[in-house]
Parts: sequence; C-alpha cells; structure tokens
Amino acid sequence: AAWHRRAAGTASALLVGLFGGSVLVPSKFAPPEVSGFALLPSFGLGALCASTLVCVAYAVACRCRGEPVLLGGRAALAAGLASGVVWNAGNACAIYAMGDGGLNYGVAYPLVQCALLVSGLLGICAFGEIREPLAIGIFFTAAVVLVAGGALLGFAGPGGVGKKSP
Repeated sequence: AAWHRRAAGTASALLVGLFGGSVLVPSKFAPPEVSGFALLPSFGLGALCASTLVCVAYAVACRCRGEPVLLGGRAALAAGLASGVVWNAGNACAIYAMGDGGLNYGVAYPLVQCALLVSGLLGICAFGEIREPLAIGIFFTAAVVLVAGGALLGFAGPGGVGKKSP
C-alpha cells in the first residue's frame, strides 16, 4: 500500500512537470494585441475554474470513501492564499519575460523552470529535508550546472546574442 502511494505521488509530480512546463503554451496562440499582461485576467479565470474542479473532485472522492471533506479552516486559507499569490506573481513574471521582456518561449520558460533550484534550496535550508553532506554536495554541483545552462541558454539560445528573433 505504501508503494502505491509513492507511485501515485511520483506520477503526480511528473504531471506537474508536464502541466507546469506547458502552462503558457496556449498563450502563444492568442492574437498579438492580447499578449503579455492582457492575458492575466483570463489566466486567473482559468486557474479559478481548474481549482474549482479539483475541489469538487476532492469532495466527491472523500464522500465516496466515506471520509469527511477537510477544509483546514483559517490557517489553511491564509497559507493557500499566500501560496496562490506567490505562484501567480511567478506566472506574471514569466508572462512579462516572454512579452515585453523580449525573451522567446524557448529561452524564458526553461529559465522559469530554474524554480527547482529555489525549491531545492528551501528544502535544504528551510525545511531540513536533505541532511547528508554528499547529497547536499551533489545538489550544489547540479545547481552550478543548472545556472551555467541557464546562462548559456540566455546567451546562445533562440534570439540570443548575434541572432534575430523570429
């Protein structure tokens, strides 16, 4: 039973990569006059609709299993709202980077995915999730590779130095 839970968690994390990595792809099909920050209201509406569906699915699953629907009260509300604000601030920055910021999707979005570095640092420094010196050393070695890759992508990727943007 524990491995089922871990497998479901791993599958869910992989889906985060799929959905998170393609979250702004639909915006590339919008007319140019509604690009950039003009997309934020509809983006927010889409997030609201998706969140509502997830909440309804959660409530239905709890009821089907005969479990109570846990809402978490004020503490969960405050934490959820703060997380949503931080998440959408990141999305707004990504939208700016690919609009008025002048970066191509092929450069901007991989750089946005450098968020895994911040997540890893929080896991190590704030939450103590990794404590073994070897694992921490491997993490920081990978962090150097990630930052170097991001720098090279910005320099030589689509629209980089000496290249014309399409």
